[in-house]
Amino acid sequence: MSVARLLAVVVLLGPALSAPVGATPMNLTQPARVTALAVSLNETGELVGANASIEVRASSDGSGHVFMDTRPLSGTDLQGSARIASRVAAGLAGQGLASHDLFYTVRSDSPIISGPSAGAVMTLAATVAMQNAHLAEGEDPWQIREDVMATGTINPDGSIGPVGGILEKAKAAEDAGASIFLVPDGEANYTPRLPPEQEEYGEAPVHVPSFCEEELNITCRSVAAIEELVEVATDRELPQPELGEPPTTAQYADILGPRTRDIVDRSERVYETWDKVNTTEMPDRAEERARSAIEAAVASHEEAEALWSDERFYSAASKAFQSAIRERHARLLATYYERGASDDFLEATVEHAAESVREARETASEAEVEGLHTLYTVGAGQERVSDAERRLQQAREALQGTGSVDQVLLQSAWAFERSNTVHWWLDLSQPFSDEPPLPEDPERLANEFANLARELIAYSSSVRGDTGDPQPAKDALQEANKDRERGFHAAAIIEAAEAQVLASLTLEQRNGEPSPAKVNASRQQAALSIQEARGLDVEPILPVAMFEFASTSENPSTAVRFYRTANTLAGLSSVLTVEEDPQPSRFVDPQADDREDHTDGPIEGLQLGVASWAVVGVFAALSALTLVSAIVRDDEDS
Repeated sequence: MSVARLLAVVVLLGPALSAPVGATPMNLTQPARVTALAVSLNETGELVGANASIEVRASSDGSGHVFMDTRPLSGTDLQGSARIASRVAAGLAGQGLASHDLFYTVRSDSPIISGPSAGAVMTLAATVAMQNAHLAEGEDPWQIREDVMATGTINPDGSIGPVGGILEKAKAAEDAGASIFLVPDGEANYTPRLPPEQEEYGEAPVHVPSFCEEELNITCRSVAAIEELVEVATDRELPQPELGEPPTTAQYADILGPRTRDIVDRSERVYETWDKVNTTEMPDRAEERARSAIEAAVASHEEAEALWSDERFYSAASKAFQSAIRERHARLLATYYERGASDDFLEATVEHAAESVREARETASEAEVEGLHTLYTVGAGQERVSDAERRLQQAREALQGTGSVDQVLLQSAWAFERSNTVHWWLDLSQPFSDEPPLPEDPERLANEFANLARELIAYSSSVRGDTGDPQPAKDALQEANKDRERGFHAAAIIEAAEAQVLASLTLEQRNGEPSPAKVNASRQQAALSIQEARGLDVEPILPVAMFEFASTSENPSTAVRFYRTANTLAGLSSVLTVEEDPQPSRFVDPQADDREDHTDGPIEGLQLGVASWAVVGVFAALSALTLVSAIVRDDEDS
């Protein structure tokens, strides 16, 4: 992610969409003009095309604000489109939005302006305005062709989304003098809306390019991303960054390879527990649960071995973490019945997990963020405290009579293992030195990221209505707010970034699973952000781990989610204050004897060995979709 892209994400947070009283903007570009195509209802209730004029000016001495002047007044959907358009345009132009202001002027004779469907052309105009704010000496200004018109929403990743009223907008484009009409990819076949009295007859889809050519004598083309629209409408090419080495470099392998090998080797404990389960007398139901857990643990261990051999270190450790959860669950079940199914054992198990969680919480509270590396590691550690606390609470509730013995042991196992991963992430901060400092404190960054997530969620709800569920994004933002309140600002940044991605995907995934092209585009964006972070002498270990996990996922939605989160987090490097001659942040492998062990516990059979398993915390929450689905299935079987 370029500096521009990150600042476009981080800085545009102010609520103002109208010029402040007394403001005197300087260095304004000439307006970049586009025609937005809208629809309205005529006197008979039919949809008809309408036009709106949009002008965008950019100021190169601004402060990251978006100002809007509309007549007639617009709704929040148009305002949200302007915000997203500004962010995307800043990234395309390679400029930081922090030092720019954008001014939108919208005029229309129509009482109905479809705000979201104007997003693509708003981004086009904003991109041209940003380009013209930074012309090289002697460079010709960017111009938008008057005969090219388009419709489509704009998504935060720059993709162009679907709209309605395409045939009416095509007619409006022809009336306005267009020779080329651009529509979102996938909208070539369109089913018109019929008047109520004709709906019973139905109507076949219309092939829009054929309709435009035969009925209107204009050319219709599909575009998938804003880059295509800009290049068609301006007859100019946007600079394309070159992708260098792959994200999973030798340094990444040197850091995680040996540690993953260590925990995969130690996951062979599953075979000891296999024997214990097979030799312990248990009731049929408990034996079935224990066998199911240990069989899953063995399978995860074997998958971890295969993934490690394929140098998929993150994915290997993710599987090892799954194995640890299931192995501990199976062993606790066997030990419980081996000791006579004692309530004292259950209470001691929960208390042992509680002590582990308390220690993890205290350590996370004392951790300090000194730069980007510790922002990643401390944030990841703090984020896991909340999950450990939730699991511990579920174990306590089950112990108090609201759940089964199996639930007490399962949730205790989860809480214990999760709290161990907190220590791993915090300990991982120690080997890095000379990390570039952050330009502002984590609390401020957390507030900014949370504000942006809230804004994207509101816009997603406005555009999608009842057709899209932003609840996962709301849940992630709620966790971010909780962590902000207790001072876990690094965790709040990561959680708010996840909320941003989830809100964006609610907007973008309107037509089912993302296409292979979208998956690949998300992959490329993440790879470029990781590459640019390394250009600032940062090894973005958390984003690279996410990238690797996404590359092994067979689920397109999961892959896009993790690529996009990796992209956002790697882009944090763009706000670093880097010296003129930066020194690389060095990773020093600590001696094994210096690594802190958090495994001490009073109950035989409870100690798994955090030195063996804590390393998988590098991957624990990143594989949350896989892990949670597996554990939830266990819960539902109880």
